Amino acid sequence: MSKHTNGWESKASRTLGRCRYTSILMGFFGFFAACCALGSHGLAQSKPEIRAEVDATELFVGESVTLQVDLLNVSRPSPPNIKGLEELFGVEVLGEQSLNQLSMMSINGRVTRQEIFRHVYQYKLTPKQAGTLAISPLIAEVDGVVLKSNSIELRVSEIPQQEDVVAEIVVEPREIYPTQSFQVTLQIYVRGLPDRNDDPLVPLRRRPPHLTVPWVDIPEGLKSDDTNRWLGNLRADRSVGFTINDIRSNGFLMDSGRGVVFDLMAGREKRKLKSGEEAEYFRYELTRSFLANRIGEYSFGPVVVKGTFVVGAESNEYVGKRIVAVAPAVAVNVKEVPSPRPKNFIGGIGDYEIKLSVSPTRLRVGDPMTLTMDVLPKGNSESSDLISAPDLSQYEAIARDFDVIDKEPIGKSDGKGKSFSYGLRPKSVGVSIPPLSFTTFDASKEVFTEVLSTAVPLEVSEAKSIDKNLIVGARRDRSQPMETDKSGIFQGSYDMYPIRAEDPDVRIWFGCAGGSWLVALASLVWIRHRRQTLADGSVQRRSRARGAASAFLDEAQSSLEGRDYQGAIGSVRKAIVELVADCLDLPPRGLTTDNILEHLSGYPLSNELRESLVQLLETLDAAQYGGVSPENVHAMLAQARCLIEPLYDCLGKKVAANKSAVLQGTMAILLLTLQSAGTTFANDLSSPDQELSYEQAIADSQRAASASEFERAAIQLEMIRDRGIRGGAIYFHLGNAWYRAGNIGKSLANYRFASFYMPTDPYLKANLAQALASAPNQGEFREDRLLPKLFFWSKWISYPGKIRASALICILASIFFLLFAVRSQYSLLYASISSLLLGALIGVEGWVHSPDAFARSYGVVVRETIARKGMGDNYGPAFVQPLRDGAEFDVLQSTSHWTLGRFPGIGDGWIDNHAIELGVRAY
Repeated sequence: MSKHTNGWESKASRTLGRCRYTSILMGFFGFFAACCALGSHGLAQSKPEIRAEVDATELFVGESVTLQVDLLNVSRPSPPNIKGLEELFGVEVLGEQSLNQLSMMSINGRVTRQEIFRHVYQYKLTPKQAGTLAISPLIAEVDGVVLKSNSIELRVSEIPQQEDVVAEIVVEPREIYPTQSFQVTLQIYVRGLPDRNDDPLVPLRRRPPHLTVPWVDIPEGLKSDDTNRWLGNLRADRSVGFTINDIRSNGFLMDSGRGVVFDLMAGREKRKLKSGEEAEYFRYELTRSFLANRIGEYSFGPVVVKGTFVVGAESNEYVGKRIVAVAPAVAVNVKEVPSPRPKNFIGGIGDYEIKLSVSPTRLRVGDPMTLTMDVLPKGNSESSDLISAPDLSQYEAIARDFDVIDKEPIGKSDGKGKSFSYGLRPKSVGVSIPPLSFTTFDASKEVFTEVLSTAVPLEVSEAKSIDKNLIVGARRDRSQPMETDKSGIFQGSYDMYPIRAEDPDVRIWFGCAGGSWLVALASLVWIRHRRQTLADGSVQRRSRARGAASAFLDEAQSSLEGRDYQGAIGSVRKAIVELVADCLDLPPRGLTTDNILEHLSGYPLSNELRESLVQLLETLDAAQYGGVSPENVHAMLAQARCLIEPLYDCLGKKVAANKSAVLQGTMAILLLTLQSAGTTFANDLSSPDQELSYEQAIADSQRAASASEFERAAIQLEMIRDRGIRGGAIYFHLGNAWYRAGNIGKSLANYRFASFYMPTDPYLKANLAQALASAPNQGEFREDRLLPKLFFWSKWISYPGKIRASALICILASIFFLLFAVRSQYSLLYASISSLLLGALIGVEGWVHSPDAFARSYGVVVRETIARKGMGDNYGPAFVQPLRDGAEFDVLQSTSHWTLGRFPGIGDGWIDNHAIELGVRAY
């Protein structure tokens, strides 16, 4: 009874031990999953939905409707498939807009956050035929889910034939080249009043006819005067005329209020009717000039005229009739400049003058100088937008006498011409800038013409010596403290701030951490299996089987030497029987030859081994009951010694294979983890050639002397950053270059991002303070946004340091957990839990306060602009004063052209994206 009870208690304790291990593992994985989920946690949203609606369901042929498609409750929208509409409609994409809303309410101290996702797509549909046309359900695929909208029916009617109102579109010229202008004129002819010479629109002043003019909004690829300025002089004083599109009296464009009436009267003329008779018409014209920026075909129209017009008189009263007239669309073809083109073609279309200037004109061999090329239009040239910078190194005289630093500089346009600034270094004494030949295209004659620039004399003397700090690759003495330049900022050298990619690959680092836990768990499984194996009596018997068999054979050898042949035969048989019994965990007593062969039938013994074993056992059985010679005993002993090793290997193969599989799996996971870690560290290294080019870029920025030179240096550094080379050094040098170029906003943005990589650097802090002192005092920007008190230590550690520290601490936690599994010391378990908590906290903080997260909500003004109350220049100013360069703000919402910003201490306003920097473009 006591023996039975002790066995049950031992089994129960082992079961409880396994449950405890299982609970610990489940707890670790649950906690680890919760920490990972914290970084991507989001509130539950409503079911995704797509809706479609139009602004009119009844229209005439030639009219258009606006189709609006709303994607609701979708955080990552994708446009719907509109291919099915093209069979019945002409489809034009009008644009898209994000209308997401975020609201937060606090009730009894509990904060409730509600985020509404809404994305709007708009399309212009022009029916191709009359009848009842169906807009089939639109389909959008979002995150693998297919959404289907409602269907809509449109009733399209043919326009009745009439001659009371006629509309035409005239375009002159119909074919042009880019940068040339053309005029689009809408002409409307309204038949005169019966027996009166008054304007036929005077009786319609209470309900003026309406025009739908597509080119009120400037087509993409064209330029024109501001719409308000274009239509402002056409407003009717007596409310006699036409209303146009959705132009209202309050706020003018796209606002509420009464429709604005425009006086388009241009004269009167006689026109022939279909009957051959002549009738007097009043002519109304709406003319707009455009300038083409890019090649392609641009369609203007159709224009729809709709309203009640006077068609007769009865009993001294006018008779009105509802009339719809459509002016068919007219296309303008903007042609491409013919090919082949000369190598020195600079893209100009028209007549230009090219002037060259150099600063300084007195310099030494090897000194940098700035060559400015001004391209000025004259005569019939209207725009310089397409002019590009020629490669001066292609000119033999320039390549022979100068080193060209900037081969493709970015041009600056002042509205009249375009200028390019090149960096050059003279190679020898006495060189000058000769006249250079460039090619433009004369659109009127359709030929290429040569333009000769002015020459620039120089005074170049021999260089006596070159400062070692100006030589690429020279190393500066780090022991010397860095000093401020004349602007008050610290200009760091490449030695102090070498450019390299510092962004850690989060996936690889946390993949290494996850791999370490997989290695720990695989090792734990193997260790537990090993312990159970060693505690198993059958396994112990198997491990001692070969030694016991060898001992019996040694006894047989001793008996043989003492001429005890039967004793030797008995020992040989015991060796074979005991080996089989121990390997298969069988009782050795009573095992006959047939029993042994029966038990061995399930094992992969070779035919040769099986035959040899059967022969030996049968020989031993026969020798026990008959006489045997010493030679036969020697042969049986030798045969037994030959069978022991292969027989033991065969019976123990299955167990050995299981152990090998566990070890191989563990080693494979460990090798993959180490390989990933090696890849991570290798990615942080830069090639020597890259370091040389980076050092050259910084040297150029430090040698700059004017604002334009600093701007070129900053653009060169931005090109390095845009390759993915992000880190504290590149942002530090960019901030310095933009500050010296006079752009406080861009310098502030780059200093802010450099702080993520160099949070404790004193020179960076000093430069940031200097930039903030130069910025306008338009509200204090809140740099700390989320739980600043909890993460007070955040500014002590760089962003890459947080990610790497988090991963390494999680790896250390897995090591502590493995040691706990080996030694069963709960202090190691506590150390593992503490390390995992610390690593998760650092990782979550690094994720929340990463440069990427900051970029999504940060913006800064880079040139003076006016914040508006809505998305458009027609909205009133949001603030009393314009926003100046360096005003920082929180991004609330952003579209392709406008951004809604929150300026601390001032309020919210919409800003044109051309005047701001959003989160430093690299992010």
